[in-house]
Amino acid sequence: MNLTSVAAVKSYLGLTTTNQDALIATLIANESSHVERWTGRTFPSLTNVSKRMSGTGTDRLVLGGPLLSVSALSIGGVAVAASADGIQAGYLFDDTCLYLIGGAKFPRQPMNVVCSWVEGYQASETDFVPTGNTPTLTPTEGGAAVTVVSVTDVTTGVVLTEVGSSPLAGEFSFSAGVFTFNSAQYNDSVTMSYYYVPAAVAQGVNEMVALDLQQRTTVGVASKSLAGENISYERKGMTDSVKEMLMPYRRMVVA
Repeated sequence: MNLTSVAAVKSYLGLTTTNQDALIATLIANESSHVERWTGRTFPSLTNVSKRMSGTGTDRLVLGGPLLSVSALSIGGVAVAASADGIQAGYLFDDTCLYLIGGAKFPRQPMNVVCSWVEGYQASETDFVPTGNTPTLTPTEGGAAVTVVSVTDVTTGVVLTEVGSSPLAGEFSFSAGVFTFNSAQYNDSVTMSYYYVPAAVAQGVNEMVALDLQQRTTVGVASKSLAGENISYERKGMTDSVKEMLMPYRRMVVA
């Protein structure tokens, strides 16, 4: 999965010509794979996880995330249900952690907890369809949309149908993060639900590709003098700043 686009890399570098587009596309594919290996994640698809873990002796257990749903939990072989209201006994979860409600704890025992959950990067954004020859919306909640989950016309309550192009009334099309609607939806409020690549991840790939392009002209050169000034070149495939940018998205190892 490409985690950024040729257009985004060129915008970052201020490039306007097309002579390096094919090379940039190849570098994007290579560096996207590098990032997914380094983070241990496949963006932006959902991942079904089932793990056996050791209890912490507290009411909290770190799962990783971002968590979208928890389907099953058992402690010591006994199933635990979700808390109905956040007050009654059971479990709740946030983006990264599972919590026991009602005074219960995860007993501090080896491999006594089994949990199944779904994690991934999903967002929803609601906006009004603008008027114009081609009414489009480009949501950016969390990052650029990559895969559509659903689109609902909130004004009419109709779930819109995705088509390849030229949407009719009750339809939409999607390409490169942009949702296109029919004029029948002018000024309607629509909710777009989608999977996305986090903006920081996409920017990390942009910077890695930029470094690749720069290193093409400095292969085997660590530094050089120019007008009396010594210039050193970065020799890393992933700089420290990119690693810092990507660290929050690195999958946590859960035993």
